[in-house]
Amino acid sequence: MAIRRSTNPFAWLRGFWTRASLVFLILISVVMLAVNNRSGDEIAFEGIRQIADEVASPAMQVIDMPLSGVQNVGKWFSSYWNSAARLRELEKENRNLRQWETLSNALQGKILSYEELLNMQGETDINVVSARIIAEARGPFVRSGLLRVGRIKGIVVGQAVVNPQGVIGRIVTVGRNSSRVLFLNDLNSRVPVTFEGAVSRAIISGNNTRFPELTYIGEGFVPEIGTKISTSGDDGVLPSGLLVGEVIAPKREGGKFQVKLYANLAIVDFVQVLSRPPVITPEQEIVEDNLLDAELGDVAQ
Repeated sequence: MAIRRSTNPFAWLRGFWTRASLVFLILISVVMLAVNNRSGDEIAFEGIRQIADEVASPAMQVIDMPLSGVQNVGKWFSSYWNSAARLRELEKENRNLRQWETLSNALQGKILSYEELLNMQGETDINVVSARIIAEARGPFVRSGLLRVGRIKGIVVGQAVVNPQGVIGRIVTVGRNSSRVLFLNDLNSRVPVTFEGAVSRAIISGNNTRFPELTYIGEGFVPEIGTKISTSGDDGVLPSGLLVGEVIAPKREGGKFQVKLYANLAIVDFVQVLSRPPVITPEQEIVEDNLLDAELGDVAQ
């Protein structure tokens, strides 16, 4: 028996899912027309457009999720690549630092052996007192700061003040619980220094700018640009070997060489005061001995 086929062209609409799909497509078309309408009746379609946006928003979010995931994966790979590169760079720096640490320990051992062999009196032990600059001072010293440590903590005039980058300045006045540090770039600051790889000396003179000047450079010595500078200790106040900065070219032809300080004196917060026992001069020893003899004589009488 032959199967009778329908000749109706719309027979395919009899299925439920087919009809539902057609209705859904029609609704989507109406929504798109409402959303994209830009005629004078835009106000009339405003409510329809809002409803359409609310209805379409979840669907758009679902569609956007895979794209967002792809973007996030790209960002993750980029971040991972940068982190891996930075990690390799840090590992390389760490290896170099370990090599320098090994070399430093070996050199320190040699220096101690030589000092012992020569029966040389080395540097006195230095105590470190940490403090914070609580105020910028105003007065005779233009470039100075106030510290919340004083005589009680063993602070005396002339002690060096440093931060992790280098020398900040030196103590100029001391109170019971406070002290004042004179920065290297103050007009009244004078610090003797030495050049890396040379025996010549010079004086860093403050000029109230970011770059102090080099004065009284050893005769016949011309420092190279970029040469590191450290304290020489010739004044008997500051310890020797403290990093200060490096030589930069004069601002004008024939001018004095200047110093780019390692420490940023424009932003100074926590510092360290290097405290060490003062060196008693022979004259002071004579005075103390005379006083002691006089006291012993009075006791004997």
